[in-house]
Amino acid sequence: MQLTDRPRASKPHLPLGGLADRPPVAPGPAGPGPARAACRTERGQVLVVFAVGLLFLLGAAAVTIDLGMWLTERRTLQNAADAGAQAGISELLKRPITTAKRQRAVEHALAYVNAQLGLGLSDDLVAGCAAAAASDPGGDGLGPEDCDGRYPGPTRVVIRTPVGAGDSCRGIAWGERAITVRLERPSGRYFSRIFFSGDPTMGACATAAVNGGSLAVAVLKPNRTGPNTYETQPNSATITMKIAGSDTFVRIWGGDVAVNSLFSAAGAPPPQSPNEPAYVKFMTADSGGISDNRMYLTIDQPSPPTWSVDARQIRTEGLTSAESDDPYHEPRHLPAYVPIPGWGNANYAALLADEAARGVTPQGLTVTSTTTSTGTCSSPLPGAVVLAPGAFSLLDVATNTTAWLCPGVYHFFSKQGNKEGLQLGGGSIVAGQGVTLVFENDSALRIDSGAALLLNCQTSGEPACANPTPAPWTTGDVRHPVPIAVWIEPVPGCDSLAVACSDQTSSDVFVMGSGSGIDVRGIIYGPTDKMKIAGNGAHHGTGEIWAWTLEYLGNSTLDQVYEGSDDGYALLVE
Repeated sequence: MQLTDRPRASKPHLPLGGLADRPPVAPGPAGPGPARAACRTERGQVLVVFAVGLLFLLGAAAVTIDLGMWLTERRTLQNAADAGAQAGISELLKRPITTAKRQRAVEHALAYVNAQLGLGLSDDLVAGCAAAAASDPGGDGLGPEDCDGRYPGPTRVVIRTPVGAGDSCRGIAWGERAITVRLERPSGRYFSRIFFSGDPTMGACATAAVNGGSLAVAVLKPNRTGPNTYETQPNSATITMKIAGSDTFVRIWGGDVAVNSLFSAAGAPPPQSPNEPAYVKFMTADSGGISDNRMYLTIDQPSPPTWSVDARQIRTEGLTSAESDDPYHEPRHLPAYVPIPGWGNANYAALLADEAARGVTPQGLTVTSTTTSTGTCSSPLPGAVVLAPGAFSLLDVATNTTAWLCPGVYHFFSKQGNKEGLQLGGGSIVAGQGVTLVFENDSALRIDSGAALLLNCQTSGEPACANPTPAPWTTGDVRHPVPIAVWIEPVPGCDSLAVACSDQTSSDVFVMGSGSGIDVRGIIYGPTDKMKIAGNGAHHGTGEIWAWTLEYLGNSTLDQVYEGSDDGYALLVE
């Protein structure tokens, strides 16, 4: 099939100017139409919204950028405050806290702040500027007006020790073994200055304090019958620390008191006047200075709350030695139990292994003024029977007899009939230096009326306390290297708070009779022992007491002088 071209249809041609030749359109009303006016109005509104939105976005971006700079600057200030507080507290680890120690703490803190923030203080200026930071009369610390005008910086530094409620970051009084570093300085505005006026002030605060390591008395019995069951018996059944008698009180010279359960004064209401002195009294250990006269009382859900954690049970020494000006203070409520430390456990295991290897048989010995000495050391006490360390089923020191213990460990085995581990008859004295007494939990320590136990003591004027020698056993903790003077074997199953332990299963080793006395340097460690200290005597418990329960009965006064390493733990607490 052959394709051929077909003729194309021609389109009509418009004449030149054909558009002009179209019929005219009738004109509308004068001016723009309604649609065009509405369009222009919408365009104007969009422009305004866009401008406002753009302004808002620019403002948010400016504030965001400045906020990031402020947060970075505040973190820099906080890091400097933290470093200063941690540096300063290192000078306050050991008691007594003196004016010189406080001054060094402030200088040390300022030196770290100066290094962190580049304040421009030379080493020779730090001491003088530190004084301004710590004692500026205006209360606003170190500023450009201080240091003879040689500190032109904008940062204001406030350093305070001791730390009262008005000095800390959160209104908590931390005492003399604490330091607060507070920093403030104006910060500039950059991008946000076109929207806001004035410059914000950045600030940071840090408080460091010494915690732990300062218990003069610890009573460890929990107020419960099982791991999660709390007793609901009458108060007399739940007493763990008892101060009974109108003239009974405990005086604490350094250190604190921890009680894992209910604190009671013979079930009586809190004393209301100096005429009812059943209390714990914190004494001023460093005359002329400031002591950390606060009691740390650990209570976990006491029931019934006969003496609640808000009861006024604590009296601290006033301006004079008279009791009438001694104010009461509320105890501090800590939310956790004081755990039973394993001090001496390794020493005890090694002692048993050594005695078994040597085939040691405990001996019974009654000591009178005519007993032949077994020890080779010399005694500073005239007429004393000198004894060598060893294993005893009984060491009975007769009435009005003096025995001197040579350095070493004295191991007292279980009771043998009526014979008990260590018995001090009325008017007798047992003394020694470098001594640790070790008791099995079914043995006994009995100190009768008028008797005295003087171990590793350092009371001036006492011949038995001359040339003090520490006990051979220590805690084994490098942070708390305190000698152990008396060690009582924990009752199996009672040495862990995960297992309930009753008064019937705990031991009853440490008993002091009426009118007896002790002067012991080091720890009296009986974490599952019910200790009893009868009245009519003044006892110098030089060191620490760790007991399951503890009773001071009738006209009994205990001067508990904590003298351990007392380093504690330096922590940032705020």
